[in-house]
Amino acid sequence: MKHEGSKRILVVDDDPDTAVALRALFELEGYDVRVARNGRNAVQASLDDRPDVVVTDLAMPVMSGLDLIKAFKVNQGLAGVPIIAVSAEDESELDNAARLGAVAVYQKPLDFDSCLSTVASVVDRRKSRPSKRSTSPRISGRTEPNQRRNTEERSLF
Repeated sequence: MKHEGSKRILVVDDDPDTAVALRALFELEGYDVRVARNGRNAVQASLDDRPDVVVTDLAMPVMSGLDLIKAFKVNQGLAGVPIIAVSAEDESELDNAARLGAVAVYQKPLDFDSCLSTVASVVDRRKSRPSKRSTSPRISGRTEPNQRRNTEERSLF
């Protein structure tokens, strides 16, 4: 499914292989993708060019994904940007990300079909409603810890 218009995704991951894989995946679907290597760079990049959605790893140097979520929540210009968290860390980190406001959480290895579906849903909701920068859409089918996808099929990590 190709996405029309400027639908921007910011991928945040300190692992270059993961960042390249996610960038390629989203670009194949027609998204405009930017990459940041840590949370601090992601905040700065988002202030310069506000993304429609952020897909972030949680375990990173300089500023973790959890700190990134917190930083977005307290910044008036970024508070409405939906964040999807992915991690190979234990499930408690993903639960913390969900409690902090991530619209979806995924355990690595990542199920790309499910992640793409979530990104499309989030971006399409944001593009179809009037511009409100202070609210974040919630995905009603957010993955719960026992529903997280970690299948090997189509996984790159």
